[in-house]
Order: sequence, then C-alpha cells, then structure tokens
Amino acid sequence: MDYAFILGKNPDMSVAELASFFKKNPTSYDTFTAIFSFEDQLHAPHILNRLGGTTKIIEIFDRGPQNSARTILGNFLKNNVTGTKKIFGVNILNTSAGRTTLLLKKILLGLKKDLKRNTVNPYQKNSEHGEREGEAPSPPQSGGLGGGDASPYKNGKVRFVNKFFLNVSEVFAKKNRLIEEGVELNCIPTDNDGFLFGKTVAIQDFEAYGDRDYGKPVRDARMGMLPPKLAQMMINFAEPDEKTIIYDPFCGTGTILMEALLIGYDVIGSDSNEKMVEAAETNIPWLCEKWNIHKKAFIFKRDATQIQKNLFPEKIDFSRIAMVTEPSLGP
Repeated sequence: MDYAFILGKNPDMSVAELASFFKKNPTSYDTFTAIFSFEDQLHAPHILNRLGGTTKIIEIFDRGPQNSARTILGNFLKNNVTGTKKIFGVNILNTSAGRTTLLLKKILLGLKKDLKRNTVNPYQKNSEHGEREGEAPSPPQSGGLGGGDASPYKNGKVRFVNKFFLNVSEVFAKKNRLIEEGVELNCIPTDNDGFLFGKTVAIQDFEAYGDRDYGKPVRDARMGMLPPKLAQMMINFAEPDEKTIIYDPFCGTGTILMEALLIGYDVIGSDSNEKMVEAAETNIPWLCEKWNIHKKAFIFKRDATQIQKNLFPEKIDFSRIAMVTEPSLGP
C-alpha cells in the first residue's frame, strides 16, 4: 500500500526524518511529496502526530493518465460519499496555480454533472430536508463549509468545497473537519503525465503545535525558541526505540523534553542557567497535566562541560540514553 507524505518547509529535512522514522527510503520524492510503500495500512493520524516535518498523509488508491481523473475520482465518490459524508474537496498537487485552477474547474464541474446522474430527482420530496415535489431543494446546512454548488446525491446533497476552483487549504480542511465529515481527494502528478490518486487520511494538528509553542507557561524569546516541530524532527533523527531515554544538556525551557514526553519517552534535562531549569520545571508539569502524560522527567542545573554520572538518577542505564539538543549558539 502506497502513501504520499506532504513535506514541510524544508523538504530535505522532512525526507530525512521520514527515512529515520520508518527506517527505509521513499520509493520516490520531490520537493513537495515523498512516496513510501508499506505492507499494511498505516494508523495515519497517530503517525502524523510523531512527524514534525510532514503536514499531510495521503493514502493512494489508484493511478492513471491525467485525463482519467474525472472517472477515477467519480467512481471513488460514488462508493465513499454516503450517509453523513456529503462534502468533498479535490486538490491538484505540485502544479502551477494557473494550471491547477484550469484542471480543478474541469474535474469539479464534471464530477458535479456525473453525480447528478446518480441521484434522485432534485425536486422530489426529500424527507431529510422536508422538500415537496415542485419546490426547490433547501440549501444544505454546511456548518461553515462553502464553495461549490449543491449537488443532490442519494438521500441528500453532495458538494465540493473548493472556492474559486483552488486547492483546499490544510487549515480550512482541518478546521472544518473535511476528512471526518467528508472526503479530500488528491491528484499527484507523476513523471509520465499521469496522476497518483489518493484520499487524505491525516492533517497536521497545527493548533496543538501552536498551543505547545505559545501556550506553555514560560517562554523566553531572548534565549531562543526552538519550534516544537523541529524538536520532533530532531528526536526522530536519533532513531530512538521504546526504551530510549532522551537527554538534552541544553534544555532551555524544555521544548525537546516536552516533545519527547508526548511521544512516550522518559527524559532528562540540564542547563547551566538557573532560570531555564526553573522554566523547564514549570513547563513540563503543565504539559503532563494537559496531555495526561505519565512518563518520568528529571531536570538539574549543570554546565554541559561538567556533566558527571552521579548527577543522574540512580540505577539509570546509560546505554539507553540518546542525546538530542540544540547547543549554545553563543552571544
């Protein structure tokens, strides 16, 4: 089974993180997407929460020439947009803005036309919306989703949410629960003028990252602020196993330690600055309470050049320690 991973702002680091995390290389990648093959289906939301350099995971379900997009996506929608799932979006990835709009307009209007052919008469009585014969259907209650015109389908209405025939942004899709209450389809260009077709199965939880970055009790811009996403990537580069203890000898306010705790590792941190030690000792209990974490954290004050074994907890297995840190960058 193939999956596409949409890469973050630094594609090279994102691909390196994925290779470290999965302990395998992608089958292909470019500056936007990396494709990996797996024998089993992935628990995508859980995995994405572990990856700082990936913004979206797409499960590939078909491939074909670009002119087959309407047929392949239409067949997928007919089989999957049912019950409470009555909204969808389509993205053309890694393509210029002008061509994306042209392709989306052709595909979306074609899909709308095709879906109408597989539906009840839009003027028949619909028990869900209380319409009577001869009356125009009531507009769907979208909960803020907007864009495409309403299209009747099966026992309700299905509609696309691409405004102005543009790709659906990840922020829009996440905030409006598109993959939970509908489906987001993606067309990924291939080298031979074809597409990989896939559905989005996980979108990065940008709000949770923001909460951990800006919502923690103690922040210090003067001492530097390592983004949680980058801290996650650094931990993954270390390729820790489930028994690894993450140690940060320049722990600062505790960002690396916090991300390691969230993943499920015990952590140790130290810093030469008393205020930073106090900050980490404040931020970590806040994190553990907010996210219901029960792993061990040990923080102490010490210059990184003067670390001694007797400063660590008793009976610790030093062979299990992985050092992950952003060292002092000077004045």
